[in-house]
Amino acid sequence: MAMNPVKIEGDVETFQRNALLLFLFVITAAFVFVARIMLMPVLLAAIFSGLTYPLYQRILLLTGRRPAPAAILTLVCLAMITIVPLAFFGTIAYHQASEFLSTLDLRNLEADSLDFLTRLKARFPLLLSELAPEEAVGKAVQSIQTGLKLFLKYATSLSLSFLEKILGMFVTLFAMFYFYTDGSRFLRALIKLSPLKDEYDEILIANFVSVTKGTLKASLVIGAINGTLATIVFWATGLGSPVFLGALIFIGTFIPVIGGGPVWVPATLYLMLHGHWGGAMAVLIVCGVILHGIHSLLLPVLIGKDAKMHNLLVLMSTLGGIFVFGVIGVIIGPIIGALFLSIWKIYAQVFEREIAFNRKR
Repeated sequence: MAMNPVKIEGDVETFQRNALLLFLFVITAAFVFVARIMLMPVLLAAIFSGLTYPLYQRILLLTGRRPAPAAILTLVCLAMITIVPLAFFGTIAYHQASEFLSTLDLRNLEADSLDFLTRLKARFPLLLSELAPEEAVGKAVQSIQTGLKLFLKYATSLSLSFLEKILGMFVTLFAMFYFYTDGSRFLRALIKLSPLKDEYDEILIANFVSVTKGTLKASLVIGAINGTLATIVFWATGLGSPVFLGALIFIGTFIPVIGGGPVWVPATLYLMLHGHWGGAMAVLIVCGVILHGIHSLLLPVLIGKDAKMHNLLVLMSTLGGIFVFGVIGVIIGPIIGALFLSIWKIYAQVFEREIAFNRKR
């Protein structure tokens, strides 16, 4: 019985299409495996170039619409504005962190805390009748020791991977150059190759840009203000390593709900334990009230309506991003959360259209 030529040709086309998809998956997986170390710097380059693209466009006009010189001048400006000051304050914070850890005496802190809680319980016996000072202080010291071990472990890993960080920064700057000059072409190619409808791609890209801009802009601006004010109040109250503690406040700004509380609360208690009640009140008012007020007032203005996500989703995506990607997860986590929210919104729209279409039939 003769085979149908049309059926044979269709089977061949199906086989070739499936083979192409298989090769596409295998080669893409191989490339991702080979270039996996550089994927994060390139992703950061895409984020930072998108955030600073308006600056590039202004410089592009000043250079007579010459992309390469405009991209180089943009990177130089960004380096002078961000990398140089960060390197300066980062060096100070690193030295103060080393000094802070070397001078930290947990035994004296434990004794002072035990004495403080004992006197406090004696003063308010009815209110604190269930308080066990030895047990409470022991748990607190154990928590501090665990936190210090994690911090030292992370600091050691940073020192060991210093060359990798320098290479990553070079790749980020190199990729930013091409994202400035060829970013629009890359974006058009990405939309063309995507299996989704163009309108869905545009929704995802718009959400990616809005959430990235809103989250980073808000965190950087609020973090800079909070870190500066915290550094000033820590220095004014006589606390050691004020730049290091202010840097921790800045980092805490990126973590929703938690914020800088793990820094300024122990600092307030430390001042109280040593009888510096004025300094403790100053830290409490500035960090606990003023910084919280700044955060509450500026956050809605800086993020905007388009980048808003529920606080629970922000918390889950940020903390999850930190555990999966490390410190850079404070950026990657909310972006993934925004894309997750966007794709479900697209699905809801398609699902509603399908329901409406089926009802008309």
